[in-house]
Amino acid sequence: MNRRLLTAAFGAALIVAAAIPATTSAKAPPVAQRATRVAVPKIDFRLHAGMLTDKVGNVMVELAAAPVIVREATARSAGASYTTAQKASIRKSIKATQNALLARIKAAGGRVLGQYQDAYNGIKVRLNLRAVSKLAALPGVKAVHALQIFSIDNVNSVPYIGAPQVWQDYGVTGHGVKIGIIDTGIDYYHADFGGSGNPADYAAANPTTLADGGFPTAKIAGGYDFAGDGYDATGENGSPVPAPDPDPLDCGPAHGGIGHGTHVAGTAAGEGVLANGSTFTGPYNASTVNGHSWKVGPGVAPQATIYMFKVFGCQGSTDLTVDAINAAVMAGVDVINMSLGSPLGEPSPDDPSSVASDNAVKAGVVVVASAGNSGPNAYVHGSPAAATGVISAAALDALPTFPAAIVSLTSGDIPGIDMNAATLPLTATIDAITDTPSTLKLGCDAADFSGVVAGTIVVVQRGVCPFVDKGRLAQAAHAAAIVVVNRDDTAVGA
Repeated sequence: MNRRLLTAAFGAALIVAAAIPATTSAKAPPVAQRATRVAVPKIDFRLHAGMLTDKVGNVMVELAAAPVIVREATARSAGASYTTAQKASIRKSIKATQNALLARIKAAGGRVLGQYQDAYNGIKVRLNLRAVSKLAALPGVKAVHALQIFSIDNVNSVPYIGAPQVWQDYGVTGHGVKIGIIDTGIDYYHADFGGSGNPADYAAANPTTLADGGFPTAKIAGGYDFAGDGYDATGENGSPVPAPDPDPLDCGPAHGGIGHGTHVAGTAAGEGVLANGSTFTGPYNASTVNGHSWKVGPGVAPQATIYMFKVFGCQGSTDLTVDAINAAVMAGVDVINMSLGSPLGEPSPDDPSSVASDNAVKAGVVVVASAGNSGPNAYVHGSPAAATGVISAAALDALPTFPAAIVSLTSGDIPGIDMNAATLPLTATIDAITDTPSTLKLGCDAADFSGVVAGTIVVVQRGVCPFVDKGRLAQAAHAAAIVVVNRDDTAVGA
């Protein structure tokens, strides 16, 4: 049975179930007890199972009217344009329509978590999923969607993609470009972004307020924390209810490493940090990378301005991407980068994050998202990278000379990539450190390496923290090297 038939069958089941009286009777139920038809075609099929339980979750109520940037794109295609005042007027009108529904959403037991008018016309609501049908029946509602859960992704190599040659030949270094990065936040005290580079400044910062004066900066001109450090969309590693604040400070350094968002921002637009710890100020040309001694090399567009939208807590996943896309569009960014995704592509072409991404593209914003970290098999492409109009970025070894590594075991050879964690070839004893007999440790904490024998090659699992942090901790434990095992159980680093 296909999905459409399943949906129809489920809708019939809902109507029949609602129509059966509490006790068996040959009489027709009173008019007051007759069933109300559920607007199932408006309800995301992924919510159907939850509607039969008392599960509490987040949903997106999409309204029928086009959001601001879609109307603007339509006007542009007809040769017209909107002024800032006109866009503000449209935004105000859309929000007024949304506001008219808020009391009824509250009456249905819903808590409004967000309202969006620019990249998406919708209201994010947290409620008991049994009440979803009440939201679908509200006037002007186009659909009620489940929210995808996204996790972080990241692979990079600035010289490998030829960025220094572009700096040289075309003088394109990102100057005048605004890049909106949707991630875990950013350490704006890092020298890669013109900060002091002093860990004490980061340690003294209050991550929930702008009163300490560290943000915004000339390099990181704007942004917002939609999550709060204690947030996790699944509720497994924190609260599923976000605690937003104006400061997008990455909490990675507080846990002894470089945060994912800081790493991604450095890849995209870091200025570079010289071996002496100072910020590199240029020039950027073909000889830049090899002409200096680096602590951190420059990013792809080192003179671009960064806007950081924090959507992750210190651990776990997120469902706040629509919030961030909407904010990035309102901030007037030229590019949106999302090194995050949900595997197996789009479960629905109407997914809010995909629709918001497509709408941003229509408004002239370049949207880039990672293809995913789910291995080399077919059909594991992640979303929102799979959305129409979004540039999907993946790592590909197109050259036979790309540095590779072979892990030789008595049971056979495992192919991998030389991540320069050791000088190869190297012969040593393998030590696969585990949490359980069948689960490798992540190697993101010094405690993971307790008991490691000096000179051994330690095997850890990919995920949560960057490779460089795993290597640093292994080195501190006097390991000879680390092997990082990918999520599809093949080695990716040596």
